[in-house]
Amino acid sequence: MIGSEICAAARKLAPKIQLRDVSMILRQMEKRRLVQCLNPGRTSGQLFCFTPKGRRLMKKAFEVELPPPPEGIDWRSYSFVVRAKVRRLTLTALAAVPLNNQEGIATTDLRNRSPTLKSISWNAISRAVAELRGRRLLVTSKNGVRPQRLRTSRVGQSIVNCLNQ
Repeated sequence: MIGSEICAAARKLAPKIQLRDVSMILRQMEKRRLVQCLNPGRTSGQLFCFTPKGRRLMKKAFEVELPPPPEGIDWRSYSFVVRAKVRRLTLTALAAVPLNNQEGIATTDLRNRSPTLKSISWNAISRAVAELRGRRLLVTSKNGVRPQRLRTSRVGQSIVNCLNQ
């Protein structure tokens, strides 16, 4: 989870907690090797998960069994997707569209078919598609047909699978 997601979850138990408090706690836990940052060097959207030591402690103290993070995920790209609602919704909506062939789907058709994207402006979706293509999370058809057809790349699909867990 990223710090803001942890903060939102913590507010259910402690309504006055601030993001800076969560960041400080995460830093202290990182020093004690209870959590690790999956994408170090980022100033925003840092992803944290429990280390094996942290998972053992959680099991012992709270009787909560936590799974290890999935293998084979590009955590920088994952962080890029989860930090922005429209990017996340666009990628998951595209992955949910059944493709009968390998050509993909046009952006306008994607927006019209997806109930989650209908309420989002066309400009926001277009920007999200461009950003996701720039990160190679979406690929376009190579047959030169207009409008371009989109589908998720292998990396994009692995991120969607991780989000859906």
